[in-house]
Amino acid sequence: MSNDSHRDWEAEYLSAVLRSLPVLVTVRSRDGTYRAVFSDLQVFDYPSPRDLVGKRTEEVLHSPAADIVTESIRESLSTGERRYVEFPVQFGGEQFRRAGWVTPLDARPDEAVMVTYDCSEQNEREEMLYDILEVLGTHSSRAALERAFCERLVERDRYEMAWIGESAGTDDVVIREAAGADAYLSTVREECGPYHETADPGVRTLASGDPCFVDRIVPSGTGDWTDIAAGHDLQVAAAVPLAQNGVSHGVLTVYFSDTEYLVPWRKRLLERYGDVVGYALSAAMWRWARVTDAPATLELTIVDDTPLLALCDHAGLDGPCRVASVVPRADATVYYLAPSDGDVGAIERSVGETAGVSRFDGDPTEEGTCAVVVESVTPEGALANLGVAFERFRVSATEASLTMTVPRADGVRSVVELVRERYAETSVSIRWGDHGTTGESLFETNVASLLTDRQYEALVTAYRHGYFDRDRKHNATEIADMLGVSRWTFSEHLRIAQRKLLADLLD
Repeated sequence: MSNDSHRDWEAEYLSAVLRSLPVLVTVRSRDGTYRAVFSDLQVFDYPSPRDLVGKRTEEVLHSPAADIVTESIRESLSTGERRYVEFPVQFGGEQFRRAGWVTPLDARPDEAVMVTYDCSEQNEREEMLYDILEVLGTHSSRAALERAFCERLVERDRYEMAWIGESAGTDDVVIREAAGADAYLSTVREECGPYHETADPGVRTLASGDPCFVDRIVPSGTGDWTDIAAGHDLQVAAAVPLAQNGVSHGVLTVYFSDTEYLVPWRKRLLERYGDVVGYALSAAMWRWARVTDAPATLELTIVDDTPLLALCDHAGLDGPCRVASVVPRADATVYYLAPSDGDVGAIERSVGETAGVSRFDGDPTEEGTCAVVVESVTPEGALANLGVAFERFRVSATEASLTMTVPRADGVRSVVELVRERYAETSVSIRWGDHGTTGESLFETNVASLLTDRQYEALVTAYRHGYFDRDRKHNATEIADMLGVSRWTFSEHLRIAQRKLLADLLD
């Protein structure tokens, strides 16, 4: 191969390498005129990057970008030194950030090589981080924090609306804060019914716990959320979970009016934003918990292998079991179970097939209920000592879901740590403050915390087995036998428990 042929091959090889990179490599003269372009990237409104050759910088870039680039070229050529440059550009109605280096070309004293790349992701990430820090410094309550997080996103040109919400049990989705989304959300609720029945990406993320990205909203013509979104000129939607260390704070959902906005790096950025917002909300939550006396409601989902899940699996039940009561014992925990399909027999037959589970002596009086003993101390049993009241407890072959009230917010961390110590794979959602808890339910919440384990066990066992009924189903001796204590010990535990509860209620 001749020297000329070798140089031609090297030049073509170098051009191919440069064209394959996500950068724009140009050679420009001192006045900013493009002399050569090495890239296949689209540049603004030019069909081919090579159409830039012969153009001046101000013909391609808007001000102030053209001024910044031209001045950087002149300074680099004057000093003979490499210079870093960063500038904004307008493309497709959106502002991006470009950054790069300008270096004098040794072979041509009046020309410089400029290598630029898109730094929009880094720039937007820095702006989002700055927004979060500023919001944390100027807002304290959760409502104010969440409102500010939504507003900061919508203040950016590309985000049309945003909302933060959470699941309210199995009943609906609660929108806690929003920016620019009131009209859309109201229309969805009016025309589609309960929000949790829609397929909006925010609802899907609440159900799955995973991010949901809709790259193009295609109206279905059935009047669902896609038709309503299109009617509000929305073309793209994204939802990311707000969680930190397994504690869920709901979901952040955003919408865009242009399909070009939801590029891959912005998806990554939104996921990261959700993580940071979740961390910020957790930090604010624990600070708030230290200074408030308000109750908190926890929703736990446990997917770890547990004796109760194994029992339901062996029983082959058609639906979940309701846990009517949890009674801690010295070295075990008693559960009163009510299968949704009423098949108590399936539970009783499966007890012998399930490791760590035995049948409790004595039949409960509540129809469709049976009692089983898990032969270990469980977190559910220990929670009674923290004053926790179970509002809803369901268990199936795949998961256990619990909704509980903690009488004081400063006890929430202890509850979460206690459950996580035994059940590592537990998701947690927390609702703070006054959410309709009545004086009666607060009294129920405090029952277990007022009594010792033995007193609480005696009281619940007596109640569940008809000791207080007019036609008493079991006498004191029979209840004592169920508990494995003497008749006198049972009667003493029951008497003290009744006196403590009456004193707390009447004094």
